[in-house]
Order: sequence, then structure tokens, then C-alpha cells
Amino acid sequence: MYLWQTHLEVSDNREDIYPENPRPNLVNIFSSPRKFVLEVGCSRGATGVYCKEKFPDVIYWGIEPNQCAAKVASTRLDRVLVGMSSDFNLAEEGVELGQIDGVIFADVIEHMYNPWKALADLKPYLAANAEIVTSIPNIRSLWTMNEIASGRFTYQHEGLLDITHIRFFTWSEIVEMMRQCGYRINHLEYGVDSRLWDTYAAYKDSLPTTVEYGNVAIKNVQDETNLLELCALQYYSRAVLDQ
Repeated sequence: MYLWQTHLEVSDNREDIYPENPRPNLVNIFSSPRKFVLEVGCSRGATGVYCKEKFPDVIYWGIEPNQCAAKVASTRLDRVLVGMSSDFNLAEEGVELGQIDGVIFADVIEHMYNPWKALADLKPYLAANAEIVTSIPNIRSLWTMNEIASGRFTYQHEGLLDITHIRFFTWSEIVEMMRQCGYRINHLEYGVDSRLWDTYAAYKDSLPTTVEYGNVAIKNVQDETNLLELCALQYYSRAVLDQ
């Protein structure tokens, strides 16, 4: 079967498309212990398990549209809402205004039709010290640009060209999205693409220069930050309310 025949049904509840995938690196981005964390797209709850081990007093809720994954997560987390984030009014579900002090979007924002609204709608429920942790793919990757330069934009079952992605971001656009929704990013980590480690290593000590990869040449790459943006598979960031 073709990829579009097996991966594009929102109601698909097959267990095999949601493997066990804890994300301790995202939990570790929180600057201090959290009291109430909401994970949007909690899958089978593995990240929540890690968070509850690290912060034993935390209340951890998840939102998950896949029924099979949500069923597993419900045995691990304090509560799981089964559906899309847009399906729920958090106040009606029992969340108090200003109660949530941690939110995790682990490779979820790129799957949303309107992530801007999802981020903005959370604000009334956030504590003053709330932190929003995100993992978002980097469309400006040298690998992706080389695919396009080579005449390809071939969708895959995962990765930068995951067939279920409907939004694509560069780092500057992630910053702008957060700003428009009332947040300010105060921490960034780069997830360098393993396919680009050799490129990163070859150029990091000879900047500024032109960086070449396959059929792509990027002129005037000024510093290591610029190079990391070109070699990143994902951006891991932490945002706070822009008050």
C-alpha cells in the first residue's frame, strides 16, 4: 500500500503507529519542578511517566486523539482527554484559570491546522511562571533544501517530510509564532540531523564561508548559530508568557 493509504486517516487507531517514545530531553528543559503539566499529543504517556518520576508531586494531564495510545496513557497519567486539543474546553474539564505551569508540545505543532489558536487559547489557564516546551521540525534544514533542489519533496512516514505534517517552520517563524500568541522564547537547543553532522563538523571552524551540501550552496554563513540552523533536524525550545 502507498503511504497516503496508511497514514492519513485522523481516526486511525492502530497501535503500531504510536510506539513507546519517551522524551526526557523535553522534560529536562523545564527550568524548575512543575506542579501541573499538560502534554498536547501525549501518545502512550511515556514522557509523562518520566516527568512524574522527575517531579513526584506533579499533576500530569494529556490530550491524545489516538484511542489506542490514549488508553495506555490513561493508565499512566492523572487524566487523558481523548481527542484533538480543539475539542475541549479546559474549564469544563476541571482545569482552573492560572493552574497549568507546564505545557509540552512534542512534535505536535506541525500537525495542527491552527497551532496559533491552540497556543493562544492556553493562555488563560497558565500560571504566571508557566513554561511551554516545544519540539518543532526545521524546514530550513540543508537536507530538505537539497531534496527540493534535486526536484524532490517526497513524503515519508516520519521525519522532516512526514506525510501528516501540515505546517512548516524555520527558526525565525517559530519565534514569530510564539510572539504573535503572547509568548517569549528564552531557551533553545538544537537537534542536529545525524545526516548533517559531517557537514557541521566540516564547516564549524571555518566560518564565515559558503556552506555546500549536495546540490545546495548557502552563501555567507556567518557563525556557528547560522550553521546550526542549517543542520538542525528539530528545535527544542522553552517559552514563557510575554508580560
